[in-house]
Amino acid sequence: MNPITTMARAVADFFVNEEDERERIRQERIDQEARWRSNVNALENEKAGVESRLRITRDNAAALADALRRARVGEEHATLTIQLAEAQRDIARLEERVTAIDAQLDITRKAKP
Repeated sequence: MNPITTMARAVADFFVNEEDERERIRQERIDQEARWRSNVNALENEKAGVESRLRITRDNAAALADALRRARVGEEHATLTIQLAEAQRDIARLEERVTAIDAQLDITRKAKP
């Protein structure tokens, strides 16, 4: 092979490799963005589920509190008191989980590629 052909082939290979590298980097960015979006969506879905459980638990706690106000002293009153305490504990736990998810969402959103 003559030197001019060799040089031309080397230059062509260089530009092909350069274009391949640009495409690889572009695809990597697309993949990172997709993973980031997937993480944000998963956190948002988890938060929606926890908030739904929190609303239900709050509604149940309100119903228990109403029943407790109407209950006579005795076994029923004691049972409702325990159930209300458990509901309040669950509410606190769910509120903490929502706060943790919000913090993770903030961190994840700021880390957008």
